[in-house]
Amino acid sequence: MADEKATRDAAPQRQLSLVIKNGRRTPEEVADQRLSTFERLHLENEARLEALGNGTDTRGFITRTLVQTTLPYREPKVEEHPNGFARRFQSFSLIIQAGSYTKTVEKVKGGRTVLETETRSYGFPYGSTPRLIVAWLCSEAMRQQSRIITLTDSQASFMRAIGMKNSTGGVRGTNTLLKDAMQRLFTARIITTSDRDAQKWRNGQFTIADDVELDDAIPWWAEDASTDRAPAWSSQINLSEKFYRDIVRSAVPVDLHVLKALHKSPMAMDIYSFMTWVNAFIEKPMELSWEGMAAQFGTSAQATRSFKQKWLEALAKVQVFYQPQVQVERTKLIILPSAPDVPKLQRKG
Repeated sequence: MADEKATRDAAPQRQLSLVIKNGRRTPEEVADQRLSTFERLHLENEARLEALGNGTDTRGFITRTLVQTTLPYREPKVEEHPNGFARRFQSFSLIIQAGSYTKTVEKVKGGRTVLETETRSYGFPYGSTPRLIVAWLCSEAMRQQSRIITLTDSQASFMRAIGMKNSTGGVRGTNTLLKDAMQRLFTARIITTSDRDAQKWRNGQFTIADDVELDDAIPWWAEDASTDRAPAWSSQINLSEKFYRDIVRSAVPVDLHVLKALHKSPMAMDIYSFMTWVNAFIEKPMELSWEGMAAQFGTSAQATRSFKQKWLEALAKVQVFYQPQVQVERTKLIILPSAPDVPKLQRKG
């Protein structure tokens, strides 16, 4: 029994290549506490390796803008971020402003019922689902070399394509969550800007798409559209010119199977994308302070020690699939040069 336990406990640890210095917790401790999660991830990795061995192309892309700086992990309250939700990487900032819509409501004033129009917020895009949608859109844009992306012929097949395995109805079902995530993502305005005192100041604004057509005449997210036997839905997304240009100019190659396998941890998804991007170009160790990384991956209200612990836990999940070499110290993370998980594209000419 003791030998069986030793073998079981060692399995996740063999995937880890962290060098820990002055850390409070080791990756082995993290792996032991997340054993059921690691067992699932190891099964996912076995399926990935089998698919690669059979010649399946699992390569996809994400625009560099959303690799350097990322979406929220949990839903931020719009009223607490009146100027937008912000992430920061070095001197580069990304600010997300939530989209709005109007709704006519009944109100009682002076004993009379009157109709008034209210402006309401869709809310910020957050969590795994918009990340999966963005990765799919970027990959399709690169594959089709087109701004116009036609969605798959059924809701269920589209959900499988982006990595959502189950299609369920109801208020809290995956169909409703997908619709909500798409509305938040496609109505949000994204601002990228340099520090105000930067020598080379840059600023840009864009939306993910100029036009989005989701045909509600065919209720592709309704409860009765949860199988591939549902009617075909004629929906398409016209990516904005700025977003499409950003994809083509700075696409980061990733393994879509890995992103889908890590969907229960949005931070792990971001760490995976960031690490394979960084390792595509660094030639010497890259040092990042934990305070700076908290602004990039965490939230301003999160204590550095708490953020560091959560980040290392997420990194341990990533290293089931991809083992970037890093050194963890009390005040900083050092990324040591190693191969990217997916090689970068070779530019023609």
